[in-house]
Amino acid sequence: MLERFTKGPADGVRKLNELVNTVNKLERLIGDGIIKVNHGAAGTTIGVDIDQLMARMPKTTGGGSIDGLVVKEAIAQEDAPAGTSLSVKLCDDDGVATGSAFDVTCFIHNGTDLDEATPYIESGKPIFVARRGNGTWVCVSPIFQAMYDGCVCCS
Repeated sequence: MLERFTKGPADGVRKLNELVNTVNKLERLIGDGIIKVNHGAAGTTIGVDIDQLMARMPKTTGGGSIDGLVVKEAIAQEDAPAGTSLSVKLCDDDGVATGSAFDVTCFIHNGTDLDEATPYIESGKPIFVARRGNGTWVCVSPIFQAMYDGCVCCS
């Protein structure tokens, strides 16, 4: 369970506490039979019992699967580079970066370069990443927005 922020600029504290609330809710998430939640050392895995789900869905041809999602805190190992890949290290339970650095893919609304997006990520700053079922990692927080000439692009 993360502690709420109490010091700093009011707008920054409010935004950080929104993130803390979201992460704390994720930690308290429980399954309902179809949704399976496992809180473990590797993070929180959210999966779906596909057999129970498919039994409740309208019958169509085809099928598929839904992969689990593991969300972890990570520390940026570089300032925001050009492109969408960012080097990070996963955090231990105390929020300390450990292990080898690896790249995560960051999605940028209306843009393609992290160094031209907001918020600007600096080396040493925490972010949240998720491991997809296929083993690739993506950034899930913060959400990046392209900037042009110092202004946020809203189109």
